[in-house]
Formats: sequence, C-alpha cells, structure tokens
Amino acid sequence: MSESLKAIQERFAAALLDPKSEHVLRDLKLKFGSTNDVRADRFSIYRGNLLAIWSKTLANAFPVVQRLVGDEFFEDLARLYGRAYPSQSGDLNFLGEHFPSFLSLQEGLQGYPYIAAVADLEWVIHCNYYQQDQEKISLPQFISQAGEKLQESSLHFASGVSLHKSDFASYPIWLAHQGAEVEHLTVPLETPSYCIICRPQWQPTVVELSEASFRALEVLLQGEALAQALDVALQIQADFDVGGQLQTWFAAGLFVGHFCKD
Repeated sequence: MSESLKAIQERFAAALLDPKSEHVLRDLKLKFGSTNDVRADRFSIYRGNLLAIWSKTLANAFPVVQRLVGDEFFEDLARLYGRAYPSQSGDLNFLGEHFPSFLSLQEGLQGYPYIAAVADLEWVIHCNYYQQDQEKISLPQFISQAGEKLQESSLHFASGVSLHKSDFASYPIWLAHQGAEVEHLTVPLETPSYCIICRPQWQPTVVELSEASFRALEVLLQGEALAQALDVALQIQADFDVGGQLQTWFAAGLFVGHFCKD
C-alpha cells in the first residue's frame, strides 16, 4: 500500500528539522534525483531556505538582539530555536513568541542575562505593531466626563498596551541601538528598567517610567480605581508628581475610556 501524501509531508518536515535524518529521504518515493548525492544537494536547498526564513523572521522582531550578539551567532540561535519551536501558524509574525525565554536558557548567553531582557522588550514592541488603532481619550475629556467621581474611576486601556520591567537596563540598551551608530550606555547594565509600550498614533512607542509610575499603572491594568493606583505610587515615591504623570499617561494614548464600579 502506497504511503499517503500527508505521511510523506510529515517525514519530509521531520528531515528538514533534523540534520541527521537524511536517511528518511532514501525511503521516500520522491524524485529528488537519481543519486543519493543529488538528493542530498537538493534537500540542502530546502534546509537552507528554512534557516533563512527563521533568521530573517527573528531578525525582524529582534533587531537589537541581533546587533548585540552579531549576525553569525544570531543565525546559530535561529537554527537552534527553529528546531526547538517550529512555527505552529502560517503567520510567521508569531514565530518569536518563545525566543526571550529560549535565550535565557542558552549556555553561551549565561554571562549576558540582559540580552533575554532586551528580547522580551522587543517582543512586546513587535506584538504592539500589529494591534488595531483605537480612538484615545484625552486627560481633559476624562476630567470632564468623570467629574466628581474622578478618583473612583477606573480606566480602559487601549489594545496592545503592555508594561515591561526587568532587572537590567533593557530600555536604555534598546534605545541606544535605535540609530545607525550605537550610543554610549549611561547607566550600569544592572539598572532596573520600567517602561510601557503603547501606540498614541499608528506605530509602537516606548515610554520610560519610574518604578512608582509603573506600579500605579499595574494597579490600573488590574481594573482598580485611580485613587488606589495613586496611593501605591505615593507609597513608593512621596514626591510623586500626580499631575505630571497623568499628563504623560494620557499623552501616550494609554486609555480609550473609563468606568466607575459604583
């Protein structure tokens, strides 16, 4: 009984992912060539194309990581990652979902833990790029509409808004690599980083935050009222600039509406 097309495709895919499985091809009734050498040469083209797809797709989502580790090492990482996490979707934009955690486990990067933190930030930025734009609410609108219940109001965040924090200077490192020339890092690598990723217009924007501002936004993201969020911030930073931070949050287009639980 002849082998089904599905079975052949599965074996072909397995051989692509496993460099030691060329023997699978010898058993397939496919016309890869008249000799084993020709079959291997032609199959290597498929494998090379697959590696190129992995590398280009991951480089698109993690350009700063690529610059940090270099093109050659990044390609090696892409090869290992692609075999460990083959795409489960026809949309390759989601291929890098596990890349930050993958990097944190790589033996060759154990001395550079900040690289995984930068990857985590880049993945959030990458995902935000594909979010839908929404009409944002301004601070004057919020004040006018909430009225006396301003402090008791909770805020609806725009789609794709995400908080990022790390024990390393992930945001300063990312920012230093946005130009053609890498800027000098002005803070130690072990400096904690806090920021929020949003899209006030049509593309992702990263806004650096203080820890107090970050913790307040965490509370708001949990659906709590503005008063509770500001209390948390003031406990961390007694001179927390409430008015200034509200202006920063709303200018960044974080919110699309508000509600009161009462």
